[in-house]
Amino acid sequence: MAKNLTTVYLLKEFAGIATNEDDRLLERLIDQVSEAIARYCGRTFEATTYREWYNGTGGSSLTLPQWPITNLYGVSLSTFKAAGISFTGGSWATCSLRSGVLYLDSIDTAGVETHTTITLSDYPTIGLLKTEVETNTGWSVTPESGKTTEPSQIIRPFDGEWALDAADVDFSIPDKTYYARLSAESNQTIERGARSTFPVGTANVFTWYKAGYTLPVDKANHADLETAGNVPDDLMLIAVEISKLVYESSTEEIGSMESEKTQTYSYKIRPGAAAMIQAALKDHEFVLTRHRSMKMI
Repeated sequence: MAKNLTTVYLLKEFAGIATNEDDRLLERLIDQVSEAIARYCGRTFEATTYREWYNGTGGSSLTLPQWPITNLYGVSLSTFKAAGISFTGGSWATCSLRSGVLYLDSIDTAGVETHTTITLSDYPTIGLLKTEVETNTGWSVTPESGKTTEPSQIIRPFDGEWALDAADVDFSIPDKTYYARLSAESNQTIERGARSTFPVGTANVFTWYKAGYTLPVDKANHADLETAGNVPDDLMLIAVEISKLVYESSTEEIGSMESEKTQTYSYKIRPGAAAMIQAALKDHEFVLTRHRSMKMI
């Protein structure tokens, strides 16, 4: 999937570059600039599907951190227990689940500390996750009847739960969906209606949605656009302006770009150019503020 806010074709059109000699250099530069803008804004700009848990506010609406929302697949406000996890053979054990990663921390009877991380996307069902967890001495997962095929990536997050008692830590997943819709006034807010709310709570609202832009993609050899995409004009303009600025600085004495040749050419930006990109982002702060993500705790 394309992740860049502009393309070599668009940059060459903007900068008046007529040759193909530096195309690989321009590709690398666009990569770096687009990545820097995404980090600065705290956003994922390309269209992406999210299955995430948010804090209920007690109100009838909820503003999500990624936009524009293009599809709202479902909202759940209740959970059921799919499995439990516990540790035996030690004096200390906790587990946490944050951002799709399960953390297992324990101290065995000999006083040896063990810290393990398991990425849920690598083990997409409760059954597969159980198998992986149990490769770690002392840890076990007990699925509820018929729940081994439930998806692991939608387990409700938890933090620092005591795991020496099998009854203490549950893998809870969303239950039924509840009525919710995209607000007619926003491409970032969902609503339940005046008489229904998102109950106050921590990580108690599960939302499955798609948000982001179709990004531009060039045809072969950057001869034209294959896909124009729908990135906002101001955001795309910033990407090409900064890319042009850094590219043109590469002809100066200090140089901003360098290339290395192994079996093929690969290019990287010198530290001075990275600083130039950051300074340029600051120059565009007023516009970029409109594209920054609102972090949801």
